[in-house]
Amino acid sequence: MARHPTRTGTRVTVGALSLSLLLSFPAIAAAQSAPINENDASGQTAAPAHPAPYARLAADLGTPNLISSAGPADKSLLKLQFVGADQSQKSWVKMTSVSIAKVKPADTLVATRAIIAKFKARLEAQKHARVTTFSQSKSAAPSAFFAFVTSDGIASQGIAYSPAEGFVSVIQVAYRHGYVHRASDRTLLEAVRTGR
Repeated sequence: MARHPTRTGTRVTVGALSLSLLLSFPAIAAAQSAPINENDASGQTAAPAHPAPYARLAADLGTPNLISSAGPADKSLLKLQFVGADQSQKSWVKMTSVSIAKVKPADTLVATRAIIAKFKARLEAQKHARVTTFSQSKSAAPSAFFAFVTSDGIASQGIAYSPAEGFVSVIQVAYRHGYVHRASDRTLLEAVRTGR
């Protein structure tokens, strides 16, 4: 699976939690409302050439329905949201959110580390979220696994990593209304993060 990055002043909404990522890379153009289709015919999405693995991953996580695909006009950031069968933006019980940021290929490792550090700091600073896990890899390829619960009872777990040079991705699975998440979701996310 390809890896994806993020840049300056980007607001990333991860499930129910909105985090601002402020990095030292050139600023991403202000987000515009023009949607980016997951399978853009021009092939110019922020995702790698074959974004379909994200749809497959979402389906494997039990959230096969794409309900949102958006990003700025310069296609430097792509946000996808998937929910379970018969669920919607308002009625979801389980949602997979994918944010894919595009960075300069030469800055991939630095951008990934910076995004993970900023993500962790912002997550820990959120007064309405309790972080239960935040583990980072010590390897040359930076990545992280996280889990948290918000005050309104939404539990989330996910990963931050670079799936390919020039990209940084944050993938999060959120659960609400008492939905019990499966250990297999974490196993799958960890496999994506580590490339196994």
